[in-house]
Amino acid sequence: MPIMTYFSAIQDPRVERNKLYPLYEIITITIRAVIAMAQGWEDIERYAKAKESWLRRFLKRENGIPHHDVYRMVMTRLDPAEIEKRFVNGVRAIKQEYQREIAD
Repeated sequence: MPIMTYFSAIQDPRVERNKLYPLYEIITITIRAVIAMAQGWEDIERYAKAKESWLRRFLKRENGIPHHDVYRMVMTRLDPAEIEKRFVNGVRAIKQEYQREIAD
């Protein structure tokens, strides 16, 4: 199961009319960008633009790449503990699936 599916159960803080980009995609891109050393919201947007063709392989990206303000607005309204919990659960599932040792 792809790690991004672990974020699909997080409650979206946006009103329906502002849901141009799926929440799990915003979270997935943000986490990938931070792992790739993104330092701020603009870096996350630049990362997504630079990796757009690759991201399209596993994310729908129907409306393109979100503006950096979208990442900021959404991510600052989410509970960091909830994101961390779901990320860790996803990594644990990967560990079990591949039977490899992953350091905690």
